[in-house]
Amino acid sequence: MGEGGKRKMPPPLTSEELQAIQDWERTHPSPAVRRLLWEVFRLRTIALRADQFEALAREIPGVRDGQTIGIIADALRRDLEQLPLIQEERSRGDRILYGHGKSKRKGVNNA
Repeated sequence: MGEGGKRKMPPPLTSEELQAIQDWERTHPSPAVRRLLWEVFRLRTIALRADQFEALAREIPGVRDGQTIGIIADALRRDLEQLPLIQEERSRGDRILYGHGKSKRKGVNNA
């Protein structure tokens, strides 16, 4: 365990390590491992899109107000909206803020 009794997280998996897990799963079929691999793929895709967004916003000042950054931001928002984590946290936050599960936020699906 790390500082304060918290578990230390292992280092992030590389593409090669994920490929090795996928290769292992092919010879040792496991629905749970297959599902986790798909979830990791989904999260890696979102991380790459966030990286694109950050790079454009920070490094290319002329693009900040342009259409390209808006397209990437919209795609990132669509990806984030599909994650149960975002939906669960938003729902939890709405219950705290508004006392129910319906969001008053613009562009948010109401429960």
